[in-house]
Amino acid sequence: MRRFVPVVLPLLAGALLLAGCGAAPASSAVSNTPAVHHHHQAKKPSGVAGTVSSLASTGFQLTTAKGVAWTVQVSSSTVYRQGKSKVTFSTLMNGQRVRVLGKRDKTTHTIQAKAVRILPSKAATGTTTG
Repeated sequence: MRRFVPVVLPLLAGALLLAGCGAAPASSAVSNTPAVHHHHQAKKPSGVAGTVSSLASTGFQLTTAKGVAWTVQVSSSTVYRQGKSKVTFSTLMNGQRVRVLGKRDKTTHTIQAKAVRILPSKAATGTTTG
């Protein structure tokens, strides 16, 4: 029995020491890892659709189907599309239907356009009457 105790105690103390060393880095690594929530960071741009009016070099007015007027601000990085083709700002005309994607300010009804898509006119959608 006397031989057993001197051998077991150092082994037990060593095992506890190793267990303690192994547990400390694991718990500190977890606690130092910052929580990252990607679903709040990647926000899609909002869109507004309506009819173009009051074209100017810095943008245009857009009126939605509900009659809400928006001021659309464009920049050199704004992308324009009509169908599958890239077009330019000069393609826009008063009376065209468009969808604008960008950063909206709902208080001032202003949108900083990232993209403007010219939509087909209602007559060109293939709808017939009669």
